[in-house]
Amino acid sequence: MMKFFNLDDKLKQNQDSLDEAKSLCDKVKQSESNNDNELKSLQNRLNSIKKALGIEAIPQKLDEDNTKSIEAIDSICYEFIPDEGSRKILDNSYNLKGIDILFATLIGGLGVIIDFLTVKIPKDQLYQGKIEQSGSGLTKFFKSFGLDEKGNTSNWVKVLEEKFKVPYDKSIDPSIPGLHPRTHRMLTPGHDPILGIIFGTSDIINGNMTSIDTNGVIRIEQISENVPFEEQLLAPVTWFCHILSDVTTKMGIPIPGWCALNIFQCGSFGEKQRTIAEIARYMYLEGYDFRHLLTMSVVPATIGLLVRLYFYCFAKGDENANNILSEQEYAKIKNNIKLHKLLFIAHSVAAAGNAAKIATYQGNPTSINLPVWLATAKEAVTMARVALRDKSGELAIEGRHQIEDCWEYLLKANN
Repeated sequence: MMKFFNLDDKLKQNQDSLDEAKSLCDKVKQSESNNDNELKSLQNRLNSIKKALGIEAIPQKLDEDNTKSIEAIDSICYEFIPDEGSRKILDNSYNLKGIDILFATLIGGLGVIIDFLTVKIPKDQLYQGKIEQSGSGLTKFFKSFGLDEKGNTSNWVKVLEEKFKVPYDKSIDPSIPGLHPRTHRMLTPGHDPILGIIFGTSDIINGNMTSIDTNGVIRIEQISENVPFEEQLLAPVTWFCHILSDVTTKMGIPIPGWCALNIFQCGSFGEKQRTIAEIARYMYLEGYDFRHLLTMSVVPATIGLLVRLYFYCFAKGDENANNILSEQEYAKIKNNIKLHKLLFIAHSVAAAGNAAKIATYQGNPTSINLPVWLATAKEAVTMARVALRDKSGELAIEGRHQIEDCWEYLLKANN
């Protein structure tokens, strides 16, 4: 016998669902009505306050839409609450002012002047065989270290050279393309102030010579079979003392990380269509070494010092407003952001000036001030982090400041 659905039961279930939905709709309407009543009550209170303050009440009727109603209340508040309160002024002290931007720009401009007049290029050069360009006097001064009055190698340098020999100091090897006395430190990572910590120490321990030839090929050659244990144990000391002795030589040691550029056999730059590796070697051969790095670092060091001096003397916001921990953290964050904005402006001006300097030197790559560009890139990354940071905590504190200012104003007005 076939079974049929009980139609009455089904209709009853549907009726119960409709009753439940109607009940829910009634609750939503009641909630909206309560919200509307609260908004109207708030408007009446605001109008009474305005009347007490001698401001004519606005007979504006609140819109039934809650969003528009809130906007209407905000417009009423702004009519009698002052735009600038004491705490809002304090918050604004963490923002850059025109005078701050001006000083940061001037400091960056000073860095440009130092770059043109002091840093210049590593040494006097006849660029492209036809353009005479003068070198840096400061770099020349740094290159005088380790030399005696007659211009010969000092005794302490000779002692280091004799006592701290390394297996990767070979300067002539026909099997390694490009290796000769002037380039061997550029082609051996052991002579690099950063890479040498790994490669130099490893070569000393294993008796190897690791090199990167002019074709970008990494080569490892066995120099000595049996390295005494005490020499292996003192490998870091040996590496450091050898580097120290090479700093004072005619060619000097490369800029930290410079040896790694030998791998980049790509690009086509300048009239001679050089690769990145070829440009890096050319710059090293023209005196772009660790000592010139010290000269170039004068620009970002001066900018960093002067910007911080200006910031702490004239531009720093108040960090001692009260003893509340959240307020102190808020002040530190805001002050730190303001400082890095000043640094970014100053370093960017210096970088733009260095670009102009490169053009002035007819594209000579040795006129590139690497520390300036690195400092600018570092501050650019910091600015990106600032822009992408979570601002919810800061906005909450600033909102509380505005509320406190409004209440203080109302209390004073009622008194």
